[in-house]
Amino acid sequence: MRKEAKALITGGASIIGVLLVSLLANRPLYPENYATPVEVSATVVDLGVLPQGGGQTYKPVFEFQHNDTTWRVSSPTNSRRSHYALGESIKLIIDANNPNRIADPAHLRSRHESLIWVSLLGTVLIISGLYVHKVYKRKDAANR
Repeated sequence: MRKEAKALITGGASIIGVLLVSLLANRPLYPENYATPVEVSATVVDLGVLPQGGGQTYKPVFEFQHNDTTWRVSSPTNSRRSHYALGESIKLIIDANNPNRIADPAHLRSRHESLIWVSLLGTVLIISGLYVHKVYKRKDAANR
């Protein structure tokens, strides 16, 4: 197999492998894994600006009511840009058994969209590698 084909296939397989590891590592973030998922209305009370590598990331803090108790919980993930405005109201899904476990359906949707695009890139690289391999295999056979 030619170097070019191997590089494309390896690159695509690596991308898909990283995606799979990412999905498995982030399983606890998904509300499907909560014992008792409940939707609540929450308010963004802090953008959670954190310095990082010469820039900053955001880890917002949400406030919501559950069982007559006010909860303040930080997002389980950070991002390079703020997805929220201070005082904004959003819907969260919490684990009723442990309200510190939260999921933001809008953030999860954008994360899934990103994963889909990256997995498509990996698939295109693998298919390109197989095509390059086939083309060079035919040329090598024709030159014999």
